[in-house]
Amino acid sequence: MPVTINENIAAGVEITILADNIAEPPLTGEHGFSAVLAIRKADDSVLHVLFDTGRGVLFHNAPLVGVDLSKLDALVLSHGHYDHTDALPEFVKHYPHVRIHASTGIFRDHYSKSTGESRFIGFSAESRVAILAPDSCYVPFTGKTAFGGGLVSIADNIPRSHPLELTSPLLFDDKACTIPDTVPDELVLWIDTVDGLVIVTGCCHAGFINTVEFVRSQTKNRPIALVCGGLHLAKVSTQRIEATARYIVDTKIARVAAFHCTGVEETRQLVKLTGGIVEAGQCGTRLQTGRKTNKTESSI
Repeated sequence: MPVTINENIAAGVEITILADNIAEPPLTGEHGFSAVLAIRKADDSVLHVLFDTGRGVLFHNAPLVGVDLSKLDALVLSHGHYDHTDALPEFVKHYPHVRIHASTGIFRDHYSKSTGESRFIGFSAESRVAILAPDSCYVPFTGKTAFGGGLVSIADNIPRSHPLELTSPLLFDDKACTIPDTVPDELVLWIDTVDGLVIVTGCCHAGFINTVEFVRSQTKNRPIALVCGGLHLAKVSTQRIEATARYIVDTKIARVAAFHCTGVEETRQLVKLTGGIVEAGQCGTRLQTGRKTNKTESSI
């Protein structure tokens, strides 16, 4: 049955990836993630949202893929890891008018032992100064909220219930690396469109199944047109990869675009196991759902 476009249903969404681990010249890659969303409203106007800043290559890549960062209406920070937020000070310097949506928990400490030694990977001191500056447009939240007239929803503290989606053994709350980090400050973003839900995640630390199930619980199990972002599946068990693939197929998710921390080999496995529902992306990848945006109004 066709869905009527209204103030809470987007006519279309276009997503362009500005930062990712993989890039082909002239674009530049980095260990990070950033994407810009052009969301077409019912009245045909377009809301422009940047999701994460990455570490800085977005400033190089944006003009090369036709993205004008001065059009942005909002910035959403998925969580407090450096590879999603380190470019924030530079961004705020150039675009101080842009509203910044992030969890109140974004200032939490985050440590990694991926190199064998304790390493701080959290929100930098410079980012803290930038987001808390007197003239900052930081809009903190916890739980669930929405912006853009209710068109864009975000929520943190995603519940963890699936037995295979365990906390990473390499991430910790403390410098001594004794307290596992569940990354409660990570949020998920979703938009309801005429084609179904568009879900965007930075790293999906809570797990793909847990994250999507949470969104479904908030949206009366609307069909899912697209899940896009880092899925944090690198080096997980084959059992978890297989369970994720079964869930994608069984839930009838139309399309999954995997980036950043998903893992190259793990993405290949998901592509095969889902019959191509999952696809690998990189810097410059462009994803479209619903009605196409006009070139003069789009992010591109």
